[in-house]
Amino acid sequence: MIAFVTLFLGLVVGLQPVAVAVRGAVASVEIELDGSPAGRIKASPWKTFVDLGPELAPHELVARALDGQGREIARVRQWLNLPRPAAELQILLQRDEKGIVTGAQLGWESLLPGPPSSLAVTFDGLFAMLAFWTIGYQISFGTAIFGYTVYNMFYILPTPPGQVGSNEAICLLVFAGLLHLPPEKVTAMFVFSHPWSALLMTVTAMICLSALGLKLSSAMKVQTEGEDARLS
Repeated sequence: MIAFVTLFLGLVVGLQPVAVAVRGAVASVEIELDGSPAGRIKASPWKTFVDLGPELAPHELVARALDGQGREIARVRQWLNLPRPAAELQILLQRDEKGIVTGAQLGWESLLPGPPSSLAVTFDGLFAMLAFWTIGYQISFGTAIFGYTVYNMFYILPTPPGQVGSNEAICLLVFAGLLHLPPEKVTAMFVFSHPWSALLMTVTAMICLSALGLKLSSAMKVQTEGEDARLS
């Protein structure tokens, strides 16, 4: 229903712009600062300004999505001037009248230099799309890149060696559960793509070792000697 587009990761004071993204039957958005009303947005673009005051202090910023009768239907919250990750991402899902996910709007902010790697995300989407095409099931690039991006977010969780089993389970959860693709097609895609990925990575690693003038045996020997030195 609602998500912050403006994410405050650093220290902020004074008058600050605040933007949100909304979906569904949202008639207005009320902004609250530390429990008190700080502004109301009644139309797109869903943007306003909030005065944080001249002093550097922690704040709770809340955006409340309201319907036509002024009733709250959703809310989001973020804390300002408190320790937070160096980068954050918020996802607002877009659904059709049947509740099926048709897209997503992303809001991100990062204190790290440089923009997000759109090229890497594009290649991830192409990989997923072509893997589905290979097993004979056509999906759009938008569906592939959204599903694979959500799928990659699960790598923050512990996984078994080589992600054997966890990849297939998470893929079913995202592509079949969230995007409502046929489970048998999703399973077939990952049964194909998992060993194919392993083959690609192995070949790429051998090419890189060759370019460095190394062999697999010599690289493994260097690693073993390094571990022995640390133990001694």
